[in-house]
Amino acid sequence: MTKLVLISDTHMQVSKLKNKIPKCDILIHSGDFTYDGSIGQMCSEADALAKVAKGKADIVIAIAGNHDRI
Repeated sequence: MTKLVLISDTHMQVSKLKNKIPKCDILIHSGDFTYDGSIGQMCSEADALAKVAKGKADIVIAIAGNHDRI
């Protein structure tokens, strides 16, 4: 059985989920990672998502939303 965890619309707040994401096989962030999709915001949130998922998810998938223009 594969365990999925789905999150979205974190708008630069993904680091606040560090203790709320359960152990899973796949973590999917389905859009609106940032506010404006700037390179700085995208890099910052990608790093934050990697830290949140470390040791909890084997695979992390991030799907761009309408705020994630880059």
